Amino acid sequence: MKDALQQLFLAFHEAVMLFNAEIGLTNPLDRTRGMEASYFNSKLMQCLRAYFDTNLKRGKYGRMFLYKNGYIVLFKKLGKDGKPMNIRTKLTDSIENQLEGKLFNSDEDGSSPIIFFGYTKSRMGELIHPRLVYIDEGTVKWTIDESQITPENEVNMFTSVAPSSGHPVVKPHLKIKKKAK
Repeated sequence: MKDALQQLFLAFHEAVMLFNAEIGLTNPLDRTRGMEASYFNSKLMQCLRAYFDTNLKRGKYGRMFLYKNGYIVLFKKLGKDGKPMNIRTKLTDSIENQLEGKLFNSDEDGSSPIIFFGYTKSRMGELIHPRLVYIDEGTVKWTIDESQITPENEVNMFTSVAPSSGHPVVKPHLKIKKKAK
């Protein structure tokens, strides 16, 4: 399973790079609501397919999931509480309670545990902190962070990419408080 987990994180970082390169072609003023989330999910599925091919499936309602080693992995942006950002419905509640119900087609095994592979979005709009999250009874039971799976030198390979020419470079600026005399 460790290999599969490493591949999830590699696919995530590849998708982020593709997404960043391609989303920049569309002016932010011209992007419709939900475009970025939908586009990133498409890039993520494209990269995951390179690693998992036939294990990547489409369930009911067009939801993409990965079925690997007896687990069902769903992909979502995560909120501050580490839970998927969803509009509350009976279906999302049943997923968070491991009662998947009508999520899958009749020929799929809907009794496997559901794990979320998620990420958060920074204030600057960066897609960061990919992790696996297991939710049951509406609460996060455990998470697996990238640093627990991938050696640190491989993580740094993606996080310390030098900007290409033509893009502004943001340098950190520290303000030092002056003591009142």
